[in-house]
Amino acid sequence: SIAETLGFEDLACFSRAFKQWTGNSPAAYRKAQATR
Repeated sequence: SIAETLGFEDLACFSRAFKQWTGNSPAAYRKAQATR
């Protein structure tokens, strides 16, 4: 998974960091990209 590739030990840590970086949760980001 991307989280493991980037060195995150668990998905929750990755999700928090992703939300700080993008302003969206990974699920919300994925959903927004799918509707493009």
